[in-house]
Parts: sequence; structure tokens; C-alpha cells
Amino acid sequence: MNNGKEAFMYYYRDKDAKEIDLVLEQDGELHPIEIKKSANPASEILRVFPVLDKLIFKRGNGAVICLKTELSRILIRKTTLFRSG
Repeated sequence: MNNGKEAFMYYYRDKDAKEIDLVLEQDGELHPIEIKKSANPASEILRVFPVLDKLIFKRGNGAVICLKTELSRILIRKTTLFRSG
């Protein structure tokens, strides 16, 4: 998605209250993304991704974004490399 192509973003929720925080649609594929406040989310959150298989678009790769209160030393070093100014 870094090649200048536009992706459409959606939130998914069905009648059974199954939900996906973010669904990106690009090139005929749906990419499910869950966003969790926990640093260690349970693997059960991935069980909802297959609900997209019944739609007309193919399901592409998905992702889970987790929050962590402190950055590791490696992430701090990498972040410093990209800091401007």
C-alpha cells in the first residue's frame, strides 16, 4: 500500500456482533486488522477474520496491532534513526 495506490477503509460488524476494527480493501482483497490496547492480546481475536470469506472479495493478509506502554531498547534505537530535526 506504499506504492501510491488508494485503499478503502471499513469497520465490520455483523448481526452476531462479530467485529473487525479495520478492514482495508485494495486490489479486490480485504485485509482485516484488529487493534488492541493489550501488549499481549489473546489469539482468539483472529477467529473473526474468516467471516470475511463469505463476502465477494478475497480475504488477504491480516494483522493485529498491539499497544505497549514502554518501548524496548531496540525500538527506541530504531525510532531515534527516523526522528527529524
